[in-house]
Amino acid sequence: MRVMNSVRSKMVVIFASLLIVTILIVGLFAYSVARRSLLEAVRADLDSYVQQFYTFLKANPDMDFDVIEKLCNKDIVIGKSGFIFIVDTKGNLLIHKKAQGENWASKPHIREIITKKKGKIRFISPKTHTYKIASFKYLEDFDWIIVASAFENDFLSTPRKRLMAGLGSVGIGVAIAGALIIFLFTNLLIKPLFVVASTAEQVASRADLTQKVKILSHDEIGKVAEAFNSVVDSLHGMVLDVRVNAEKVTSASQQISSSTEEVNASIQEISSAVQQINKGAIAQSKRVEETLQILETSANSLKQVGKNGEVINRKMGEVREQAEKGQSSAEEAAGKITQLSDTVIGTAEVMKVLGERSRQIGEITGTITSIADQTNLLALNAAIEAARAGEAGRGFAVVAEEVRKLAESSAKAVKEIGGLINNIQTETNKAVSAIEVSTEEVREGKNRVVDIAHLLVEITRRVQEADDFLREMTAAINQQIQGIERVVGAVGEVATVAKQTVGTVEAVTASVEEQSATIEEVTTSAQELARLAMGLREGISKFRLREDISKFRLKENN
Repeated sequence: MRVMNSVRSKMVVIFASLLIVTILIVGLFAYSVARRSLLEAVRADLDSYVQQFYTFLKANPDMDFDVIEKLCNKDIVIGKSGFIFIVDTKGNLLIHKKAQGENWASKPHIREIITKKKGKIRFISPKTHTYKIASFKYLEDFDWIIVASAFENDFLSTPRKRLMAGLGSVGIGVAIAGALIIFLFTNLLIKPLFVVASTAEQVASRADLTQKVKILSHDEIGKVAEAFNSVVDSLHGMVLDVRVNAEKVTSASQQISSSTEEVNASIQEISSAVQQINKGAIAQSKRVEETLQILETSANSLKQVGKNGEVINRKMGEVREQAEKGQSSAEEAAGKITQLSDTVIGTAEVMKVLGERSRQIGEITGTITSIADQTNLLALNAAIEAARAGEAGRGFAVVAEEVRKLAESSAKAVKEIGGLINNIQTETNKAVSAIEVSTEEVREGKNRVVDIAHLLVEITRRVQEADDFLREMTAAINQQIQGIERVVGAVGEVATVAKQTVGTVEAVTASVEEQSATIEEVTTSAQELARLAMGLREGISKFRLREDISKFRLKENN
């Protein structure tokens, strides 16, 4: 409203100024024209006075000078104070109402009169310093110049007052008419602007985008109103698009937040599972190390037994030949077990293989124990037969005694091995009981080892003498040493893999923790985005929109 008043005031001032300037210009022009007309009339009167006086003197050349003086100074009055005076060509004032007898040849206007001798001039009075006009004509008969002069104001003052009064009346009338025209014109011009300004104020103060300016004309103001409506429509569309996008952002941020929460929960579960795996891997690594120590101890014991068997083998070559056959069969069984060991993946399967082999070793040690007992029995029978033979069987008795001692040593070593194997089986069973794996390959290995056992039994049946049993025992011990060494190597590899697994699990745990932190940051960002979207929605909700367009736009975007 203030803006409209300001514009109205400015326009009134501008138009009023133009009107005043126009009135002044017209008045000045009218005054100038009237003044010029009056001055022309005065000059004509002065010419008339000069011509009449010239004619009079021309007609009366003998008239007395005093009469002429009286006529000039007293009888003839031009206007209020104008008069006729006579000057000669030398500048002497022959007849003058105020300076008669003086020489004014030095006066500019007198000099000009003398020079021209006939015509009109306008000059400044040397006494009053106001403008005077004069008409003059040369009278040759007397060498006189007849001059009629008068002050301009004597003729202009009264007409000027009348003219100013008339111009004032006209100016007042024109001013009133102009004021009315200005009022009507400014109303016609300002009213559409006021409507635009009022609508803009409602849009700005109330955020009401439903307002429209009614276009009343197709001139520049109408174009302004049309442009304003276009701006409001554009702003309406922008606000509506922002509202729709804010809804989408809010929904998307909520979905992101929900998804990140689910992902975070999954990561927490994965982290828990990884921690459990880490604990299991650490425990498995410890068990593998313990098993490795037990196997190394068993291997050392078996090596000692092997050394004892080598002593026996050196004494009984024939027994070694049969033992080599058994060793060949045992190697075939070891190959099967090796294939089984290669198919087993992971620490659990290695533990099962170790348990199965420990059981097989126990069976073998039982067999060896049985062989040693039978060898001891055979040695006892041989000693009895040697005693019966007397002196002839003494040498054989010595051999039988040595065989018996070796059988007892073997039985003792086998018992120690059995004890170690039992310990190994106990520790292995503890490890195997904590792990669930497939047993198909283990069963196959078991069947093959049983076949080996049957083969060894068959060899045992064939070998009826002590050297056969001793060779079988030596071969079996050597085979078990090799098997245990392989198992030790495999368990060592498993221990290395277990340590690597622990490191890998720790790396996975760290990665899961980093991923969890990243998900938390994403969740925080999604929540911040949702908060900003809500703020944007609250800001946009302050705008009043056309419901029909809003519903259509929302339906279209959905």
